[in-house]
Amino acid sequence: MDQVAEICGRVGAVAVLVGYALFSLGWIPNGYLFQGANWAGSTALGFHAFHIESWPSVTINICWSIISAAAMVRLYLRRRPADTEDVAEVPSAERLIR
Repeated sequence: MDQVAEICGRVGAVAVLVGYALFSLGWIPNGYLFQGANWAGSTALGFHAFHIESWPSVTINICWSIISAAAMVRLYLRRRPADTEDVAEVPSAERLIR
């Protein structure tokens, strides 16, 4: 189990660092890739921290995971089609180009 926790810690650190670097350099937007890297990385780091009983790190990584998960839910809810019963149809970009 020690080896699994160590691998999780290393992979988690790389995931968070790479996601943050790509976002900060403007190479990726705030989207599923960025938030997914944060969620996966912080979850893996949290597992490692729990294994070594580093409670402050466990706490911050749980918070980081929750924030990233909430951001992904928010992204998902924003992309769902809106209820269009009482809303006038807005032309798509393709229609405007033609």
